[in-house]
Parts: sequence; structure tokens; C-alpha cells
Amino acid sequence: MRYAPSHYAQAFTQLMIRYPQRGDALCDGLVRTLVRNGDRLRAPAVIAAIEKELMRHDGVVLAEVVSAHPLSVANNNALRAAIGDSAIISEQIDPRIEGGVKIIINETTMIDATLARKLKELFPHASLTV
Repeated sequence: MRYAPSHYAQAFTQLMIRYPQRGDALCDGLVRTLVRNGDRLRAPAVIAAIEKELMRHDGVVLAEVVSAHPLSVANNNALRAAIGDSAIISEQIDPRIEGGVKIIINETTMIDATLARKLKELFPHASLTV
């Protein structure tokens, strides 16, 4: 592995934005670069990273929501109202967080309002597993 998928994605996205009419040639160049660098098997991760970069460039908000139980329709609507109607929300259920919610926006901003985190803060020396 020569570069992380995010590095390939950032470079490719910048080129696609600058030269949109050269999409086919840029894709060919990306594949050749992945093969030359020995990263051919990481192509799916690179493609996923490119997809995220292009969405971010287009102003799409990616939100990952982790909760102990599925969000209610009202909570889902409130979240969508807070972060925007064009948001793409992926929801994961993790019973280990006990209650509350963890929201990660564009892989950079995290709001952790989980019961597990609060218990860890209250009892830092207890052997709580999350």
C-alpha cells in the first residue's frame, strides 16, 4: 500500500472537478496508478472514498447515527431538519451504548450523547466496556 484510499480520492476528485470532460481518461489513469502502486485490491475502498469526496464537494451531508434502538420517525425528522434535507443518513444499531445517540457528520464532527459515555465519565475507573 502506497497511499491511503482517502489520498487517492482527494487527488482524483480535484482532477475530476478541474477536468470533468476527461472523466474516462482520469478513471483509466486511476486504475493504472492503483496497479502500479500495488493497491489494485484496495480499489473498492478507493471508489467508496471518491464517492464520499464527490458528495462532500456537492454539499451533501453524510451522517452516521448509532443508537441502541432504531430512531423513531419524529427523531429521524428532527435530525434531518437539523442537518439538512439533502443529508444521507445511515443508521446503525449498537445495544452496547445502552441509550442515547452518537452522531458522526461528514466523518469529522461527532456528537456523543450516549449513556455509555456518560457512565464512563461518571465512573472512569469502573470496568465498563463499550
